[in-house]
Amino acid sequence: MTDGRDPGQLRDLAVEVAAAAATLVRERRLLGVEVADTKSSDVDVVTEADRASEELVSRLLAARRPDDGFLGEEGEHRPGSTGVRWIVDPIDGTVNFLYGLPYYAVSIAAEVDGRVVAGVVQNAATGVVYAAALGAGATRATKEKLGWPLEPRFLVPADVTAHCRTTNSSTRSLRSACSNMWGAHACPSTSPSCTRCSSRGACC
Repeated sequence: MTDGRDPGQLRDLAVEVAAAAATLVRERRLLGVEVADTKSSDVDVVTEADRASEELVSRLLAARRPDDGFLGEEGEHRPGSTGVRWIVDPIDGTVNFLYGLPYYAVSIAAEVDGRVVAGVVQNAATGVVYAAALGAGATRATKEKLGWPLEPRFLVPADVTAHCRTTNSSTRSLRSACSNMWGAHACPSTSPSCTRCSSRGACC
């Protein structure tokens, strides 16, 4: 893509803006959290930090790309003329933010002609950054290590995990399913209790 719609360039801008918003969110958490409103339910809260983060993201993007569209979780919306629209959740995980749990992030995606082509999720509490661009893969970065590629992993089919849960015997069921579907030594899932898996992790 050209004419200012290159996914890699959009990703890089999203990463830059998310970093600024994450700093704001982190600083607001240290100062204390004030609930400003609720949305769909009493536990679907909006904080002043949500609104401040969205305003900052909107302002920074508009300064660099004034003709792009914008859609924010907290209500800001403006049309654009470039075919690019930014979709923003200024604090993804507001309840965690409210209670001081370190699992809340600034999430920014870029659409081109209605198709998401780039995005970033930055954990404001830990600094971990996940970023991706169409055709360029995805990366994970921390404070200690620059972004490195994320490799896709096999997923256990839904019918297998459903069977594990309904029988309440995940170890035996998973082993049987692995054997039946991929052979005794070819289970692409990862489970600490499945002896046929080649690595350890989470499965059912």
